[in-house]
Amino acid sequence: MKEQSLVQINFIDYEAVFVAGYIASLETQTNRVAFVGINGVTDSNYTTLFEKGANYYRYVEVYNLDVYSALDYIFEYDIDVIYNMAGENGSYLIDAAEENGYYVIGEQVLRIILTKLFNKSNSELQLCCIRCS
Repeated sequence: MKEQSLVQINFIDYEAVFVAGYIASLETQTNRVAFVGINGVTDSNYTTLFEKGANYYRYVEVYNLDVYSALDYIFEYDIDVIYNMAGENGSYLIDAAEENGYYVIGEQVLRIILTKLFNKSNSELQLCCIRCS
């Protein structure tokens, strides 16, 4: 029997945010991580669970940033792990991460990278993924 290369995991959105915070805490070298949303706080439940996940592993400083001003704070406070909850609005964070050596975690990160790699629109990729699954 062949090994499975695809595993389906079902979870509530909020649970993934807690795990993202935990992973951010594991990976940070500066003990400073950020939750990036649109217009400040995207949803207080998301930001609270991200912070709880980050501090479950160890205490780290968690910054709640608006997507449109995030880069200024990232450089000023030496934040090295970012959770992008701003979707495609935060796609510039991936380019900046690549250039400056910090990590970006988020639900849209893989989709944005694939879009850049294959030069296809987001809707074309979504359609492709639906056909494949």
